[in-house]
Amino acid sequence: MTPVEELVDKGEPVKLPMLDVSAGGTSGRTRTDFGVGDAVLCEFSLPGVGNFEVTARVARVIEDRAGSKPSIVGFEFMDIGADEQASLRRWIYREEARRHRAGKQGRGRERKE
Repeated sequence: MTPVEELVDKGEPVKLPMLDVSAGGTSGRTRTDFGVGDAVLCEFSLPGVGNFEVTARVARVIEDRAGSKPSIVGFEFMDIGADEQASLRRWIYREEARRHRAGKQGRGRERKE
């Protein structure tokens, strides 16, 4: 699953795949030119949780030195409410538990020689 977030930068929507999400922010890859400190409206949806619309600021930009890949941009949530933050934490916990279980199941199927 790769949630897609839509950012509104200078009035124009920008869609980008999320690399990760936490209760405090998110990151993604984009060719859009963001600068540290830029404010954006971040909209995204998580399965089983719903939609989020949060103001964020660009906290970090990691550019690909070769210029062949999109930059990684880190966004810090600025106005996330306590309920939204709790929902994010619960989703992250469930997702980590699901991945852990999936990893254990895969290891149990290894063949012994």
